[in-house]
Amino acid sequence: MKATITTAGDFIREVEIDRVDAMEGTYHLEFSSLLLNAKDPTSVQKNFGLVLKGDELRALGNLISEALQVTSCVSAPLTAGSQGSGIGDISGRRRFQGRSA
Repeated sequence: MKATITTAGDFIREVEIDRVDAMEGTYHLEFSSLLLNAKDPTSVQKNFGLVLKGDELRALGNLISEALQVTSCVSAPLTAGSQGSGIGDISGRRRFQGRSA
């Protein structure tokens, strides 16, 4: 599976997840980018890749889902006189309890 996660002008970032057939229950996750105004606009640059077991990939998916939920909670503007709900610090970054950052 492949998806474009960023498009900014001539810059494109994609992420791809493929099953590794030689190792059951294992997946290859890879981030790549493409610059359409480069000398070779078809040259894909591999930025980062790793191999994960299914449960590790699920843990990453859960972390992303949790981060998106936190972002939606702290992105709402505070109303006059509001002190917030204690979800994040003043910068809007969530501090996850029980985990090191």
